[in-house]
Amino acid sequence: MFSICALRRGLGRTRREPIHGGSAFAMWAKDGPAQPPPWHSDLTSVQSAITSAWQASLNAATQYYQKEYGFWIQVDTASGYVPGALQEGYAQPVDVVVVSIDMMPSKPSDYLPNQNPADSAIYTIGLFHTHPPQQHTSSSRRVGAGTEDNTVANGNKVVGIVRDYVPTLPDNHIPAYHPETANYYDSQFGRFRRLFP
Repeated sequence: MFSICALRRGLGRTRREPIHGGSAFAMWAKDGPAQPPPWHSDLTSVQSAITSAWQASLNAATQYYQKEYGFWIQVDTASGYVPGALQEGYAQPVDVVVVSIDMMPSKPSDYLPNQNPADSAIYTIGLFHTHPPQQHTSSSRRVGAGTEDNTVANGNKVVGIVRDYVPTLPDNHIPAYHPETANYYDSQFGRFRRLFP
């Protein structure tokens, strides 16, 4: 059985302490070799895609509208973690507190090399998205994954990661007109891991 697992270690870092390689996902074969694959801790491509998505979300924010950005995360058993194409969310008025992640297309299907055993397998294991900046918004909001985020991740049976601001108010909130340059963090939601038969 393969287990692809989102580890709690390394999540919740500020923007000056990004997720370190191997701390967001790890893969191992339960009945296989004791050592994980050599690429298991290399999250360079996913980290780069997260940075690009966050910057796109910041760039899209105006005094009238805001957007979320996101992508699926896959693992190729021969080469490692692969971010999917960046998806752009719908433009939402700045004072809309709930911003949907419905911009994501359907989860990519897993590829199992039944036809050619020499091929590697590709599994969709995760979903990343941003929460938009707050600098033009006249009300506070809760940070981190919401009910809809969890519904999407759990419905697709994958691990979710969201980038949002570090809360500065009680009850996990940030204030109105929160500066876009404030510290942010990446947190896990949905499933803790995806299991494979």
